[in-house]
Amino acid sequence: MWERGEIKTVSDRGFCFIKPADGYGTDLFAHISAFGGSMPFDGNLVGQTVEFQAGINPKNGKHCAVSVRPVTE
Repeated sequence: MWERGEIKTVSDRGFCFIKPADGYGTDLFAHISAFGGSMPFDGNLVGQTVEFQAGINPKNGKHCAVSVRPVTE
């Protein structure tokens, strides 16, 4: 299921945090690999509305965005 959110911060180390639009808990971690080349990964993403699929990070067991794509309306 795709959910919506807004990119809050972008790190030059290849990750960002997404604030879910529906108030789903805390901001979600997203690694650059979750974007799958669907959009450029840079500081210009801050404030961008995106759709994402949430999953579990196998390294720490916490929720994260496993797939992210831009909202094109």
